[in-house]
Amino acid sequence: MRRTKTGSGITERTIVTYDLRSDDDRKALLDHMERGLRSFPDRVRDLEAMAADTLRSNNLPTREGRYIKVGDHWIESSGLRPRASHLRALVEAEGYADDSMVGYAARAICLIRYLNGAIRRGDAEQAALWGFDLGGLIQERFIKLVWEKRALHGHAMRPESKNIMAYNAKKSPELARQRRKWQEEATRIRAKNPELSCARVGKLVQERLRVRKSVRHICRYI
Repeated sequence: MRRTKTGSGITERTIVTYDLRSDDDRKALLDHMERGLRSFPDRVRDLEAMAADTLRSNNLPTREGRYIKVGDHWIESSGLRPRASHLRALVEAEGYADDSMVGYAARAICLIRYLNGAIRRGDAEQAALWGFDLGGLIQERFIKLVWEKRALHGHAMRPESKNIMAYNAKKSPELARQRRKWQEEATRIRAKNPELSCARVGKLVQERLRVRKSVRHICRYI
């Protein structure tokens, strides 16, 4: 079995190559294929179960419907009561943003209901559209909850870096050129790895440019 990396930055991924002459590799490949061959309905049910767990852990209904609040609980309405709320509306009423964990869970539950309805009707085109929207929602959730904090950290560091570059330009030409190289290298590193701390970026600058100054000193100028 051989692992190689392809892509760069947040789209970097590992490709596994199996040696079919090896008994262990053949077994590993069969196990991988078995995990990957799960049916579309099974995957949708998994997503629905995860979304329902998120809602349940926050004492909220776990399926789309019309609800009224009784005390601290939401009860499904048996009739068309004018004040009854749909799942997404009640989630908003409880103070959860659309792009919070709970908000994403409620949106997923609603999309899955529409998707399953289209499948039951035999409407392949509409089912494909709802499936496409569901996949987009899952990717949006991943970007929001996993990458946003790192991306904003890198974005916040760039204006500060530009101010430091302007300050360095006032120093002696030789020091300015040296520190500008540090800053340019730090900018390249942060563009690819926005989640890295200043100390880690400084360490990489020190290693790549073979700087004899301490990491702490480098960090003052990047």
